[in-house]
Amino acid sequence: MIAREPVGRDSVEPETNTLEMGWRVSGSAERRPTKNCRTCEKATAIPPATPERAVTIVELLVVIMIILILAGLILSISSYVQNKGARARAETEIAAMSAALESYKADNGIYPANDATNSLDPTTATNPSSSSYTSASNYLYIQLSGDSDGNPTTTSSSDTRNYFGGSLKQAMLGPNPPGANTYLRDPFRNSYGYSTSKNPMANPTGYTSANGYNPTFDLWSTAGTGTSGTPSPSPIQNTWIKNW
Repeated sequence: MIAREPVGRDSVEPETNTLEMGWRVSGSAERRPTKNCRTCEKATAIPPATPERAVTIVELLVVIMIILILAGLILSISSYVQNKGARARAETEIAAMSAALESYKADNGIYPANDATNSLDPTTATNPSSSSYTSASNYLYIQLSGDSDGNPTTTSSSDTRNYFGGSLKQAMLGPNPPGANTYLRDPFRNSYGYSTSKNPMANPTGYTSANGYNPTFDLWSTAGTGTSGTPSPSPIQNTWIKNW
């Protein structure tokens, strides 16, 4: 008869569970894997992480091309919005100058005119940087603003009524900063065009043979277009912001 050790509460090791104690009693040689061992088996069953694939030159070039395309679209949209805003501002300024011209005529019986405004031909003169533009625009500024010396930085006792009122802004004046020989400038930083060549009162000896559009006055902005063009009708005049 095989002697067995007594099994009791005191004979059980502190970290021995009841199932293991039963195995000891029965003398079974099989041991059930503990929970910690099963966790280790699961951990060893997880495949190792694969290394990340590097970005190729072709993929990098594709990304750069997409960025360049998007940048080009943004720039084109921004240019379109700015141009549209400048055209809207020029239309507002031409309307304000036209109203000032009507007030001037109501007081003086004639629109402001001199040799420069009578000789400026809007059907052929397409360069807003030319002296013919700036001379006519300078005279228009003097007459409508009341600034007798054409210099907004000085005052004179001969200054007259300002027909612009509050509609004359510093941004409308050239050169910038304003000084002597100031002229009216459009949002595209070019001189406004002003002509009385077809007005029979302003140009009584030359209006019949002169080129122009209105028998009162022609007022326009070249809207930042080029300087090429042919007499009316011409595509370049069609892109202008004008009162005809």
